[in-house]
Amino acid sequence: MNKTDLFESEKSRYAFEILNSTYGEELCRGTIKVEWVDLGEGWSGDYNPDDPEDESLLRFDVSEWDNELGWIEISDASYCTQMPVDTPKEILQRALELIMENVFTSANFIILLR
Repeated sequence: MNKTDLFESEKSRYAFEILNSTYGEELCRGTIKVEWVDLGEGWSGDYNPDDPEDESLLRFDVSEWDNELGWIEISDASYCTQMPVDTPKEILQRALELIMENVFTSANFIILLR
């Protein structure tokens, strides 16, 4: 099965597999994974715990599975968000579902599969 066929079968099936990661939130669909990561980012660059107005924020990464190399980050698919590190798990999970849906419906993603 080539990547385009896999994309089409996964799109029609829309099956999610939820796995555990550092923040309890990682979502896989076919060969694509979206996950939350904490790289110590805040509102103005690096998180500053001494600044009462700063907040530790999460980043999401999108990766694709390669049978030889494992998970490989997709270029230009990692973004710092306004999602605080202490966001409830249910909200983080729902946000990943929305991100994943956007990845699979994006015209740019189809280009990645070729």
